[in-house]
Amino acid sequence: MALILIVDDDEIVRELLVMRMQTKGNECIQAGDGAEGLELLQSDTPDLVVLDMLMPTMDGLSFLRAAQEISQKLPPILVLSATKVDPIDFPKSENRIEILRKPASAAAILAAIEDILAGR
Repeated sequence: MALILIVDDDEIVRELLVMRMQTKGNECIQAGDGAEGLELLQSDTPDLVVLDMLMPTMDGLSFLRAAQEISQKLPPILVLSATKVDPIDFPKSENRIEILRKPASAAAILAAIEDILAGR
């Protein structure tokens, strides 16, 4: 069982991922923006973060920067983005960051999550 932090402003995406991950025996916590996600990251120790890039209040890139200021040892991160994202734009880090372009099918997102969790 894994604890997955889902940070996405789209409630439907979050709920779909939560339902699918729970059927696989995983536990999920969720946040509607990066600021809320940071709070959860500080209070819990997730095995994986699923992170949207475009969100209100605090976007995904700002979340990554702030999270690395809190801890250099972050869980693997699956970035979901509707815009072109280049890993070079991310802050330097030792943690695993995978990128999946939106729109991605639920099957593709779930496969990426399972792949990352298998390689933890």
